[in-house]
Amino acid sequence: MPVDSKVKTMFSALNDTFKSAQADSGLGALGWWPEEGNHDCLVTDVNMQESPFKQSDGSTYPGVEIQFSYQLITDPGQQEPRRWVGSPFRIPTDTSVLTDPKAKIRAEIELRRLKGHLTVCLRREPQDMGAALGEISHRLESTDSVVAVVVKCQYDQAGGKTYRKEFLQKALST
Repeated sequence: MPVDSKVKTMFSALNDTFKSAQADSGLGALGWWPEEGNHDCLVTDVNMQESPFKQSDGSTYPGVEIQFSYQLITDPGQQEPRRWVGSPFRIPTDTSVLTDPKAKIRAEIELRRLKGHLTVCLRREPQDMGAALGEISHRLESTDSVVAVVVKCQYDQAGGKTYRKEFLQKALST
């Protein structure tokens, strides 16, 4: 069936947006993940950016998004071990401004999960989140060290959707 010239014009207007869109293969926004359970992985990157923290009432507050990237250490049947991106942490920069009790709980859960990641990566409990993230970023940029960890992939079902989260269980000897 030939494409109508009016439709072609409409497509042309969308082309810039189309070029920057990520292809969706049905795996969800996070892409491929290993099966549920524990996996030996290298932490390959930590991405941090400003991102508004949203409450269920639509209110937004300044926040940050932090996302770890991983590579399986062994990946049978693959030429190269596969890489994957973990679930983002979305945290308000000031939890005292939150007005929704559920948003406060969500922020607390995310902070605890992030502290768990930082504690495993650094092999000690950090007291300063910014300094800890900076130290991990520096280690990942260095060619002298690797951050090897056991990652627990957890898949939770709610409302017909699957929610994926990863938890760092322990550091591996390097």
